[in-house]
Amino acid sequence: MLLLNRDGSTWRYSKRGWTGAFLPVTSCKYDDVVGQDTPSPYSLISKARVVQLGIVDGLANKPAFLPLSIPRSLSEQLLKLHSNPPAFFISQFIWYLMRNGEEFQKALDEQVSAIRFEKGPVVGLQIRRTDKVGTEATYHSVDEYMKWTEIWFKIQDKKKGGLVTRRVFVATDDPSVIPELKKK
Repeated sequence: MLLLNRDGSTWRYSKRGWTGAFLPVTSCKYDDVVGQDTPSPYSLISKARVVQLGIVDGLANKPAFLPLSIPRSLSEQLLKLHSNPPAFFISQFIWYLMRNGEEFQKALDEQVSAIRFEKGPVVGLQIRRTDKVGTEATYHSVDEYMKWTEIWFKIQDKKKGGLVTRRVFVATDDPSVIPELKKK
């Protein structure tokens, strides 16, 4: 069984925890399932009833069920249905985990309605420069992002038989990339 620590109440991206943005992962309550047990760090030989799996990159002995693994019972069917079964399986899992809560969905709908999609496609870029770079993520220059963005737009130009207006949406934790992007 997979549980969200403290039912997501300590999730740092929202003061109200996981359910400040998303629907609860389950109707089971952490305290009801875990009780007084203290989760032990995961190990291959752990006999603890409750184990905690930390950040995957920091594990010395990784379990066989980590991504990019897929359930053996589904593997034959997934291979027939999708060219990258692990990506498909993981995406379904994430889709379920990240079902928007009502308030978050309303805020998203308002933002989406403000984007004028009738003017053509929008390339979305997420440029991270602070908390993950050097630990979980690699630094990528603005030039690299824009190279692939331009390749995508050139493909769209060919498909549409004309020049497609270049529109880019940027999500970033470093506002200093915006002026640099505008130059590109």
